[in-house]
Amino acid sequence: MVSRVFYGWSRKPLPSSGRKTGHASSRPSRHRPERLAFESMEARRVLSACPIECAASNLLRTHAANGAVAMATSGPTGYAPSQIRHAYGFDSVSFVGANADGTGTTIAIVDAYDNPNIANDLKQFNLQFGLPDSAFTKVNQTGGTAMPAANAGWASEIALDVEWAHAMAPGASILLVEARSNSMSDLLTAVNYARSQPGVVAVSMSWGSNEFSGETLYDASFTTPVGHAGVAFFVSSGDTGAPVSYPAASPNVVSVGGTSLSLISGDYSSESGWSGSGGGISAYESQPSYQNGVVTQSTTRRTNPDVAYDSDPNTGFAVYDSYGNGALRPWTQFGGTSAAAPQWAALTAIVDQGRALAGLGSLDGRTQLLPALYKLAAADFHDVTTGGSTGSPRYPASAGYDLATGRGTPVAQLMIADLIGGGIPTPPASAPTAPTSFTGTGMSSSQVNLAWGPSTAANGYRLYVMSGSTATLMASYPAATTVATVGGLKAGTSYTFRLDAYNSVGTASATTQVATLPVASIAAPTNVTVASLTKTSVQVSWTAASGASGYSVLWSDGTTTRQVASVNSRTTALKVIGLKAGSTNLFAVTAYSATSSATSPWVSITLPALVAIVAPQQLSFTFSSHTAGTLSWSASAGATGSMVYAADASGRTLASAAAGANATSISVSGLRTDRTYLFRVVAMDGDGSASSAWLTVTVPTALAPAALPANLAAHTGSPSTCSAVSGAFAAIAGEREGRRF
Repeated sequence: MVSRVFYGWSRKPLPSSGRKTGHASSRPSRHRPERLAFESMEARRVLSACPIECAASNLLRTHAANGAVAMATSGPTGYAPSQIRHAYGFDSVSFVGANADGTGTTIAIVDAYDNPNIANDLKQFNLQFGLPDSAFTKVNQTGGTAMPAANAGWASEIALDVEWAHAMAPGASILLVEARSNSMSDLLTAVNYARSQPGVVAVSMSWGSNEFSGETLYDASFTTPVGHAGVAFFVSSGDTGAPVSYPAASPNVVSVGGTSLSLISGDYSSESGWSGSGGGISAYESQPSYQNGVVTQSTTRRTNPDVAYDSDPNTGFAVYDSYGNGALRPWTQFGGTSAAAPQWAALTAIVDQGRALAGLGSLDGRTQLLPALYKLAAADFHDVTTGGSTGSPRYPASAGYDLATGRGTPVAQLMIADLIGGGIPTPPASAPTAPTSFTGTGMSSSQVNLAWGPSTAANGYRLYVMSGSTATLMASYPAATTVATVGGLKAGTSYTFRLDAYNSVGTASATTQVATLPVASIAAPTNVTVASLTKTSVQVSWTAASGASGYSVLWSDGTTTRQVASVNSRTTALKVIGLKAGSTNLFAVTAYSATSSATSPWVSITLPALVAIVAPQQLSFTFSSHTAGTLSWSASAGATGSMVYAADASGRTLASAAAGANATSISVSGLRTDRTYLFRVVAMDGDGSASSAWLTVTVPTALAPAALPANLAAHTGSPSTCSAVSGAFAAIAGEREGRRF
């Protein structure tokens, strides 16, 4: 399949003061590329999440309230676990003889890349808030101990997810599964490992991207494995409003939207729909039966979110992140639906703890929890009726179900009791019956039509193509489907298909069917060439085939084959994006007409690998007077430019400036005596960025003449070593603080 790059939703901090400064900006509230679309995404390293340098590159943009850029703080700001547990009623739940804390369950967190400090950060978070240590395990996407590359942006996501899942269910074990990259193939590999582990009852995923054609093929990734106790899947709905994102659009996941939570004297006061809450109507997913009669915004398509939770950065959560922020100022206040999904996973862990005490099994997300969430009494939710999302289109929060907050936020003490003792659909008593009358008919030289009789008690169907005893999943279909078309096949070839009906108990297979495609009467395209455009995109070109009515472009990694596009007969070139840097890819082109098709030979190309950039080192500051000086650093090989940032000792951003590719110093003026300043340099190349450590500079009351450098002219006048930025950092002066030049 074509690798699709997913971006984490969090990285939405507040200014270091932690003040509730009003509703978050209507601009999108997550750091991501300017366009979060597969057509524009490349496999870039996410910029360091330490918020002060988030404006350093157009790869990401800041989304703090009122556009402020936040600094990390030495102590926590934002809501504490005890406040949120009390606001939503977690602290009003108890079980006979046991704390209602998720004991005996495991919450799996799936994120990309590595946070090397997460185990200690979780411990420090627990010490700060008086929480017990958890049984915490970290593995890679296949369960190994060789961790992927560290990434500061995703490290913040990991810290938020792990700490707040534990905060709400402190007795549950935490399994962190780190994917090798933020491509969909790696993330879904991690999901598959997580859902298969003993004891896992909930999988939390705070990432996603635009919907795409063919996404329904991946919905099966978010189901309970055969023979495993029930697993529920939770996905943040996104932080830019509509349109819908994936995998939040999958009918197999609980999509969690966002609110702004207000407390008075520590008690729940009110909530409004948060401007960034993702939601809307899916372009590709059919409406699941559990939404029938509750959702009125569409009668044919899946809508989301299902539920909501506090997500506004202005009413956000304290997070300990020493990897992104350093040990001196490790705390940041985060919001976003990234914070909401793991806390709903924690609520479900407590439910499953209570069900185990009652002799019941853990909830399957698709067949039990999701239907229950739409059947629970209105009293189990805080119905959010004000505010709304500011995407395109905008959706208001309203009474009942809406496209900004779903059914609302949890009244935990009522919801947990109902999910344990009632409101749960009865699971099927047995596996479904096998589909009947399964037939496959070759309709052209590249297409087969399939049909079958419905299965009793099936939740859906999965279609496989067989090669000997090996079955390869080709498509998934909802329970109401009884006909399907499979295209992109090879002319003159016989295919063996297997159709499985499935539910939470098991599967049943129809008798396999063999369909033989007619021999092509059309010539295959010739002169197929593949040229690299970027490290993650190529152009496929070919010579037209006589009589073709169109072409299908096929992609393979050597084991999996997908059709990536179908174009008309006038098209002989196609750009393919979203590939993985450094990967080997094979392409072929099929010419087709109404009755036949023919495929070219495969052409292979290996894309260039990402180039890791080294962070600037050896930061130093030389005073030229008591109010000015020169900031210097060592060059970063391969850098195409740098951004320099200055902040005061309290963490307030004062100034930033761009430096050229060869610059290793910059002039600084407008300093104040007896003040302390922080400086940082971020080097950038075409693949990402790398940040230096912070340099602390304290300005003395006065400087003796001997302190002035003898080579001052070289520091300030040489274009090869000094950034040619007019009046660099003059904005540090008091009356100009906070201006950017």
